[in-house]
Amino acid sequence: MLKQSKNQLAMREKMNVIQPELKELQEKYKDKKSPEEQQQYQKEMLELYTKHQFNPIASMGCLPMLIQFPILIGLYYAIMRTPEIAEHSFLWFNLGETDMVLPLLAAFVYFVQFKVSQIGIDTKQQKQLAIIGYISLF
Repeated sequence: MLKQSKNQLAMREKMNVIQPELKELQEKYKDKKSPEEQQQYQKEMLELYTKHQFNPIASMGCLPMLIQFPILIGLYYAIMRTPEIAEHSFLWFNLGETDMVLPLLAAFVYFVQFKVSQIGIDTKQQKQLAIIGYISLF
C-alpha cells in the first residue's frame, strides 16, 4: 500500500508536467472524429507519454494483491476446516464465527483512504474517480 501511494504521488507529479501538452493535443484533435485522425491522436499521445517516461497503467500494479490472495484463501480454509483453529479467538472475535465489526471497519478505512487519495486531483478527474471509488466500496 505504501509503494502504491508513492507511485500515485510520482504519477501525479508527472501528470502535472504533461497536462499542458496533453490539453494542447486534445484541443488540436477536438473536432476531428474520423478513425484515422483518432489513431493519429492516440499515436501522438503515446509519443507524449514515451517522451516523459509516463505509463498510466504501470502505477496500478496488482502483483501484491496476487501474492496475498492465495495466502488469505489458504488461511480462510485452514480456519474453517480445522475445528482446533476455529475455536480460538483473535482480538475480539472468534475465528470460526462471522463478525460484522471487522468488515465495517475495513470499509471505513478504505473510504478514508479513498478520500485522502483524491486530495490534489483535478475536479473533473475527481468526479470520474469518485464513481469508481464508491462502486468499489460496495
